[in-house]
This record gives sequence, structure tokens and C-alpha cells, in this order.
Amino acid sequence: MSLPVRALAAALLALLVASPAAGGPKSWLREARIAATDLWLEMTDKELRAAIDELAEQGVNTVDIDFSYLPIERQVEMVERILGYARGAFPRMRFFVYQAPLEVVSERVDRDRDGEVDPGRTSMFSDHPDWAQQGLGGEPAVVYGADAEAFWVGPEDEDLWLCPNDPEYRQRWSDEISRLAATGVDGIYVDVPFLRGWFDERRGWHWACACSDCADIYRTRYGDDLPTREDWGDPNFRRFVRFRFEQVENFVAELRRVVRKANRKTRLIIEHWDGLGDSAETACDPALIAHHSDVRCHEWTNADGSSSDYGSYAWLEDAVRYLYYRAVDGRQPTWVLAYTDEGDADRMRALAALQLTAGCNFWETDAPDMDGSVDTEARSELFAWIASNSKLYYRKKMELLAEVGLLHSRDSIVFHDYRRRREPWRCAREFLGLGIMLLQSHVPFRVVTPGDLDSLGGLTTLVLPNVACVSGAEAQAVEDFVRAGGTVVSTGDTGEYDEEGEARGGSVLAGLFGGSDPGLGVSVRSFGSGTVVVTGRRFGDEFYAAASPARRKPKARAKAEGLLNAFENQVWSRVPVEPLLTTDADPFTILMPYGRGASLQVRIFRIDSIDGGSGSSNVAIGLRPPSGVPTTASYLPFLGQDETALQIGESGGVYSVVATVALHGIFIFRLGR
Repeated sequence: MSLPVRALAAALLALLVASPAAGGPKSWLREARIAATDLWLEMTDKELRAAIDELAEQGVNTVDIDFSYLPIERQVEMVERILGYARGAFPRMRFFVYQAPLEVVSERVDRDRDGEVDPGRTSMFSDHPDWAQQGLGGEPAVVYGADAEAFWVGPEDEDLWLCPNDPEYRQRWSDEISRLAATGVDGIYVDVPFLRGWFDERRGWHWACACSDCADIYRTRYGDDLPTREDWGDPNFRRFVRFRFEQVENFVAELRRVVRKANRKTRLIIEHWDGLGDSAETACDPALIAHHSDVRCHEWTNADGSSSDYGSYAWLEDAVRYLYYRAVDGRQPTWVLAYTDEGDADRMRALAALQLTAGCNFWETDAPDMDGSVDTEARSELFAWIASNSKLYYRKKMELLAEVGLLHSRDSIVFHDYRRRREPWRCAREFLGLGIMLLQSHVPFRVVTPGDLDSLGGLTTLVLPNVACVSGAEAQAVEDFVRAGGTVVSTGDTGEYDEEGEARGGSVLAGLFGGSDPGLGVSVRSFGSGTVVVTGRRFGDEFYAAASPARRKPKARAKAEGLLNAFENQVWSRVPVEPLLTTDADPFTILMPYGRGASLQVRIFRIDSIDGGSGSSNVAIGLRPPSGVPTTASYLPFLGQDETALQIGESGGVYSVVATVALHGIFIFRLGR
């Protein structure tokens, strides 16, 4: 039986007060329970202490503080005030300070709403027009009022996107970041380091940044001038698309250098939105910036921006995205910033449970703010429970156990989906759709990026979801995988374009796929002990369109379920893989197995139990451990305090257990020889 919420919160507060500082500079990132509160310059010391005390009582151990709207002197003053109290009162509580160096909002400078700064007023753009990101035609990345298409920009505001390469502005943001890090704050949090691809509905695509500073860098690097317009058939424009990614990567690397120079213990946290399908637009790829930052905060909420609006398939899509984020983050933690409507504690718990299932750190906040709470009492209960079980979820080197890999190809999304906007998002939707179908089929998988193709150890099967753009080196890695005994499952137009989207007139993997085109059918070929299963049908794209995760109700749920059955029967049944997991659970139950050494666990998330749904249900799982034999098994329910011992059955090397599951919980196994 659960302890009362107040007792849990009090116990956690006592732990925070009594414990010494965290052992290492990175440990706090791994076990972060994240929230924010409203702090302001004029607040009294008593008010400030009360706000921090309240966060501690709620189990928050990692706090977002935002004074980016103040001059840098005042920002430093507030950070020092906060640390001056918290370091003594709560030595294990960590603080990171929010910054948005590439986007500046100048408030109420266009009161007549004519798209220009009013006479007698000034803005960041009017003072520093040369700092602006610029499109290929010289258009500045500045918008006013509703054209900004962002809720944080008021109808009379200016929204300016700045170029990180302008020497004068680079010195300014570098100095400010350095001064904040020198306060001893635990983290610098940088919001969306984006270059603007899409400007607004009126101006469309302009592909910043092509300012004079970026043009000089481009000319020095490539000995050529920047392109002057979007032309995907022009090799110079395609090179410029890659150049944009390099500039964001270089900016993040410079941010980290500045932070480390000022304070070697301060960590760099980078926030981005989406990152899976929109990287061509923003030039920000979480896989590229992972090597230059300490943690990424992946901001994403499906539907209308709140989990309160989720239908069944939105939860499944989010799970696929979380697996993508975990893959690109590697050994580093994965923070997720998502939203639930204020007061909707049930949906907030569900959002947290899904993130825990995927191994992510939860930021508790309401929509659309970063500093509110859905329900403070529910937060206290949740964070106290996570704190008491953090080693289960965030144990170092605890790995997702999966023998199936799902390839995510940024090149296919950038140079196929964006290049061919008449048929948008086919590669991205195929990836998401097949990912959802694998989850519904209870096939554990990990996401693979092209950079991982030379290290596919542990995988028996690699799924290529309409990976239209494949380089010669990537094709060779796939062929080597098959000839070494692996299985490849390919859908759609895989390999029919090179890495920049130029049509080949046939797949670069034709040697594996065979000379005959399977069309919408399925062909199977053997290569020694390796197998290739190929279909030209885009099962995932069709499924995603029918399931429509962004809607509370799918367009065609019956069609989606029919496509799932067709995929299982026509494609996946041809895959010669012995499943790691078997279960009697329904397709809206997610199972994710994790292991390290003699410890193995299976995390479970039941979508149908959200909002009361079907309540608790007995769920049986069968497990084929990759090594060892289960000697004990137990089940820990979400927000419960006691594990329940489970009886283990065995048949043909498959070990089975049954537990009563509500929303979420963990099957825990101890392995022996």
C-alpha cells in the first residue's frame, strides 16, 4: 500500500536536506526530476526561499530558472541569490538557467500592427539589422505579430532570429553565457538553436542563414558562392543544405567550449522541437549535436500540444519518438519536455509513465508553460516514487534489449521528403508507422542511425522503412550485415536515390533485393544464412495516415488495424527471428525489455487503462533471456511501494510470468546460470 503523499514528500525533503552534494558532475543529469517555478527580480528573500522550499517538498531535484528577459547583470544577480540559498538548504538540488540566444522577442514595438517598428521605438532588429539571419535572397528572418506563428509572440511584438556567426553578436552571446556559467550554476539551457528554413505564410521558404558572415565561411570552406535560391537539382544548393547543419553543430560546439572555459562543472543542455522529421527546416539534428552537449531536452507533444488531447495512437507515436531520442543520446540521459492541461493529473501520470517506460527523464509542467504544474500534489507523489525507484529506471549502462533495429535516415527525410514536397513526409511517416506497428506486435526494437551501420552487434534483423536515400557505403554495410547472417526487411523505395536525393533508376541494393520488382507484393531471398524480405508497399505510411496519431480519433481505425494484420501476416511472418518476448497483451500495450548483467526487467505501459479505461488486467509475458536463467521474478506497480513475487513457468526455454497491471509497472527478473 502506498504511503500518504505528504509522508512521501516529507521523507524526500529530509533526504534532500541531509544528503551531501551529488558525487559527480554528470550524475544529476541522469536522475533529474525536472520542474520550474515563477521567480522574479523584485521578489523578497522570503518569497524566494518559499518557492525553492516548495519545489523541494514536491520532489523536484532539477530546476529551470529563466531570467533571459533581464539584462545580463540582473540575470547574474538572480542566479547568485538562488544559489546562495539553495546550496546550503538543498545541496543535491540542481539549477539550470534558460537562454535563447538565437531568438529575441522585442515586445510591443509594432502597436499599429503594420509589420514595422513604430516611429520613436526601437527593437533588436532596428538596433542591429546586421545580426539577423538572412534567407538566400537577403530577406531578414524577422516577423511581427501573428506572422510569427508562435504563442509566445504577442500581436504587437517583433520576433527576430539571429545569426550565431555574426562576430559582434557572437562576442555578446559568448560573454553572457560565460558570465552565467561563472556563477557556478549547474547547467546552461539553450533553447532551439535553429536556423530558419520556413519564414512565414507570406514569404514561405528562404533557408537562412545566408548573411554575409555565413557567405564568407561558405566561400572559405568550399571556394564557391552561396546559392541564391532553392533549387534541389543544383548541387550547390544541396551542399548549402548540409552546410546549415554544420553551422548549428559548430554553434553548439562553441557554446560548450565557452561554458567549459568559464566553469568546467557547468553542463550544456540543448532543447529542440521534434528533431525527427523537421531537421531540414531547422538545420538542428539531435544526432549531430549530441557530441557537443551534455544532454538534449527533446520538446515534443503530439495532437494539439497537450497529452490531454491524445488518442490511443498518439501514445504509440510518442513511444517511437522516445526510442529515437534514446538512440541518438546514447549513453547520455534523455530529457523530454511535454505538456498536459492544468488539473489533468491522470494524463500527467500517463505521460510520465510512458517516458519512464522508454527510459526518459520527465519534466512536469502544464500546457503551454515551462514553469507551471498540472497538479502539485500529483507531482509530489510521482517524483517521490521516481526518486525511490530511480536506480531501476536510470541505472548506468542499463540497455534496451532488442534484436531488431529500425533505421532512421535523415538524408531520406531531408533530400527526399523535403525535396519532393508534392509527396510530403513519406519517409518520415514510414519510419513512424512501422515503429508503431512493431510496438503493437510486441517486437522490441532499437532505432539505428546510418552512423550505426558499422556496429550492428546484437541485432539479428534490420528494418529499412522506405529509406529512399542510401549512400554506397551505407548499402555496403547493409549487404555485409545480410551476408553475415542478418535479416533485412525493406519497404517502399529503399535505395532508389543517392544520399542527396538524385534518382538512380533502380535501387543501390538491387543485388540483395533481386532483379524483379515485388511491387506491392512481398519477396523473400536467402543469402546463405541471411534473409532479405522486400516489399514496394509503404505499410507504415498507409498505417500512419489511417491511424492519424495527431487526432483524438483516428481517421480509419479499422483500416489501421487491418494494415497491422497484413504487415504481420505478409511481412513479419517471413522474418526468421525467435522472439525475445511473447505476450497475451493487446496491441495497445507497450513492452520494453532492459538488462544489465544479471538484472533483467520488462517495462509495461497499457494505453487502454488511461482515463480509467479497462482498469487493471492480468498480463502474461514469456521471456527468452539472451543469457542466463530467471531465478526470481517480481512485479513493481507504478506508484506502488511493494514488489509482488511472481511464480516462474518454463516451457522450451521460454520463461513465463503473470501479473495484474494497471497503467504501468516493471517485471523484474534476477538471472542465474
